[in-house]
Amino acid sequence: ADYVYGKRQRLREHGLWLMEEESYFTQGNFLHIVDVEKGYQHIVQKYAPTAGVCKPSDPVKSRCWHGAKLTSKSKRERRIHPRNPEAYDDPAWPHLEIQGWIRGALRNGIILARQLNRTLVLPHFECFCERFWYLLQDCRIPAGNSQMPMPYKCPMDHIFEPSMWFDAKVDFREPEFFSNPRVPEMVRNSRMRLALNSTPGASSHWDYLKRTFTMARGVTFNNAAKEVVDLQQSLTDAPRVIEIEAADLRDHLSTCVGPDAGRLNEMMMKILGGHLVEFCSGERNTLVNEVAPRLQAQGFDAKIGWNCSYPGKWPVTANPVLWAEKISAENRQAWIGEPLQVC
Repeated sequence: ADYVYGKRQRLREHGLWLMEEESYFTQGNFLHIVDVEKGYQHIVQKYAPTAGVCKPSDPVKSRCWHGAKLTSKSKRERRIHPRNPEAYDDPAWPHLEIQGWIRGALRNGIILARQLNRTLVLPHFECFCERFWYLLQDCRIPAGNSQMPMPYKCPMDHIFEPSMWFDAKVDFREPEFFSNPRVPEMVRNSRMRLALNSTPGASSHWDYLKRTFTMARGVTFNNAAKEVVDLQQSLTDAPRVIEIEAADLRDHLSTCVGPDAGRLNEMMMKILGGHLVEFCSGERNTLVNEVAPRLQAQGFDAKIGWNCSYPGKWPVTANPVLWAEKISAENRQAWIGEPLQVC
């Protein structure tokens, strides 16, 4: 049987996996993706006036999300036909858009960490939909009309297949890594910030007091890594941890990676492409009970009458039987970001 990477990862995320050697916490240097919430927010604010409305029964008033409001009750009562699935917004669309955004940051983080010979420390992941094999209601598993607060910090295996990351030999740590008491203070507190937000073409600048190294937007991976290494060699207190904002990683690095571009694009699509991601919202499947018996009587899989949403820069609507035929490689790539280039 395959190793249960997902279960182990969940235990790591809660500090309950005790089988690691001390070197897991003490050896090496790290690249930590931070401030991911800023990236989420610029997407969420487009939908928040409709979906981000609390009910009196919501247990956490500051963190609630009701994607069902994107497909209003009046629209649902018009009987959404599976042959016209794009007529109404899907409660899962904000979640898919956010997932595409964070994947772009992770792709560039994995590459930059390798260039720097550092271990990538993942950011916290927020989910705006639960993962479920059947129909969701309000992006939640319909267990007693769940009022589970949304968004919530979700485990890695809700949105990725951890086994693929290990197969690809991605060196990473869980989001809670620095909260683990086994990480020494000398590692946790030895930090600098890498910012990629100055004018394109501007010279890099090291601010010792703020422990911030600022580079120009559009810098290549190779040049960024070289300048950071040169800086580290000039310091008597070289940092064990480099922090970088998710938005800088995703949006402010050049896509030029050199001759490995093709291999890296293929690897990233495998681990980040969302091949097993699907969201089937009950709000957009109002005729399931009527359509399914007729399909089954004709010898078809009942799910051919569903309409679900799948990853893509432009969300793809399809049924769970034929979805793979509907998502182009270009659309899936664009979901993550522009392809890496040889230049």
